[in-house]
Amino acid sequence: MSPDASRTGLFIVGARGAVASTVLHGLEGLRSGMPPVGLVTSLPEFGAVPFRDPCGFRLHGWDVAGDIHRTAEDLARTNVLPRDLVEMCAGLRERVQLSLAPGVPEPEDSEIVDPAAGERLLHAPSEAIEALRRDIRGWMKEERLQHAVVVYLATVERKRTLPEGWMDPAADPMELAFGAPATISRSLLYGVAAVAEGLPFINFTPAPGPQVPAFACWAERKGVPVLGSDGKTGETLLKTALAPMFRDRALNVLSW
Repeated sequence: MSPDASRTGLFIVGARGAVASTVLHGLEGLRSGMPPVGLVTSLPEFGAVPFRDPCGFRLHGWDVAGDIHRTAEDLARTNVLPRDLVEMCAGLRERVQLSLAPGVPEPEDSEIVDPAAGERLLHAPSEAIEALRRDIRGWMKEERLQHAVVVYLATVERKRTLPEGWMDPAADPMELAFGAPATISRSLLYGVAAVAEGLPFINFTPAPGPQVPAFACWAERKGVPVLGSDGKTGETLLKTALAPMFRDRALNVLSW
């Protein structure tokens, strides 16, 4: 069957996490007719922008551990999500849970991740990229997608020193991956896999990702958008706004 132009793939790294779970429930709320409260792209100022309809998003992704149902329950318990919405989305969560692929964890986390994710630690970086590309192709075919985007919402990475070759704007990340250390930034593995498949890559964390010259310039040469450095979710946005006020009023912050 031919691709369905009304559908857009949303492939999330960290798909069982709190932000991803909020996205999942928000999309289903919109599909059920709930008002787009807090959705900036629905404001009149953006009425002329041809955004894709969020109701056509199809969510898939990767994770290394966790349970999407437990995450939703935690969000309901803390009043982040309405209880009735969490209950309504039980079937959708189960579908997403079954469709998720194992992520690529950091080596230090090998003892606390799911077995399938642990197996991906046995892959060299170049092999991990190929595995992620196969996941993307599988979802594109399964959902008959013409368009998709990879969004990086993984837990904050450990700070690493990148090999010097990744600082070369003319370098090819696919070639660099063959000699990359096992500890290479996971944002680069997912980013390279996305761009190699022609999908935009959005980094919503402080991970290096699009800031790495070899990766950013390679994506530009291929004409694939890569962007992002720590997208501000509600909590981070609030802290960013409050911190200067506390500082300027000489207030001593005991806990953050």
